[in-house]
Amino acid sequence: FKSEVTLAKNARISALPIKFWKDFDVKRSLVQPDTPHHSVRVFPPTNIKAGADYDQIIHSTGSQHAVQLRLDGLTTVNDATKTVEYWKLKKITWKLEETIKTVAPACKKHQPTTTAEGSAPAAQKGASRTETRILGEKHMHDGWKSDYTATDGHVEFGFEYGVAASLLASSKNGAPGFACDSRSLDGTSVSHALMIEMVVSKEWAPAGKPHLAAQT
Repeated sequence: FKSEVTLAKNARISALPIKFWKDFDVKRSLVQPDTPHHSVRVFPPTNIKAGADYDQIIHSTGSQHAVQLRLDGLTTVNDATKTVEYWKLKKITWKLEETIKTVAPACKKHQPTTTAEGSAPAAQKGASRTETRILGEKHMHDGWKSDYTATDGHVEFGFEYGVAASLLASSKNGAPGFACDSRSLDGTSVSHALMIEMVVSKEWAPAGKPHLAAQT
């Protein structure tokens, strides 16, 4: 930061400019990890296992952000009936959600009663309100690579996500946009989550004849 002030020439004091400067260290509040985060989830009673690689910290106004997704355990061999069961991926939907939580202050008459465990801070006594907005969303019905020939079928898929272009444009014109993750002492908080929804269909076929697969 740098500023400079020059007094009027008719001033009684020196006309030399008065300068002030100060260095501010600007750093990212959240450090971006060197490698993507790897998350795994199992879906019992099936053998389906989903693995995803993604960045846990993103720039809302930056470019699109990549996700690598892999599904394993999509085929099961039934030796008794000499058939193979398949779980075919039909649809993938991603949603970038923003959740805003606030506390509306209440008067003394309507404040919540104190529990045995203790009372909440004075600033948080009131009616809690939660609002969830969708910042971006997309439905996909194809584009993934699948292999059902092995005993453990799998699907690999990559996609990009981010804030919708229409929301970015409207926020530049002064319309309500979005906020970064934050939390304050008065109970107000803003958080974000990437939701991934997958739709699979169960099919079966005679062993060695995957082209004869039929839905169950």
